[in-house]
Amino acid sequence: MKLILLRHGETDWNLEKRIQGTQNVALNELGKKQIEEIREHFFNDYEKTIHRMIASPLRRTVESALICNQRLNLPLEFREEFQERSFGILEGQTVEEIRQSYQIEDVEEVKDARHGIESMDSLSLRLEKGLRNLRETYPQDRILLITHGSIIKEIARHYGKKIGIVKNGTYLEL
Repeated sequence: MKLILLRHGETDWNLEKRIQGTQNVALNELGKKQIEEIREHFFNDYEKTIHRMIASPLRRTVESALICNQRLNLPLEFREEFQERSFGILEGQTVEEIRQSYQIEDVEEVKDARHGIESMDSLSLRLEKGLRNLRETYPQDRILLITHGSIIKEIARHYGKKIGIVKNGTYLEL
């Protein structure tokens, strides 16, 4: 199995530096264009070798998947195992509001379950289960997985790769 991980396009909350987590935030116009560009340029090399598409069920990834699938026309599944990490009561707040109110510099670095944030242990277990299921179900396939920045970072870590910030509308192949 080969994975191509694609982060959804930009949302207004990304622009506002607002924590999205499990909130159903739509792509903005730039986000739609980012995914359209990926669809037109990146998929020239891959469209005949990608076998299926899997996406998080959150609105920004669903919209990104549907834009990609206008060209790829692949079987498309939505799987909760690959949805964004829950950031609890911090969702909807800006990075600056969180710094001031909770003294948290980077929400992705919070490992425990305080403030209703999904713990890193819980996230890792969820992703391991999802990846194991993909390997068992589609062992020979090349899969386009459309998901979220923190999920891509954790999956890369699972495969022994350390990556930094994943920009909207960018991809990584594992």
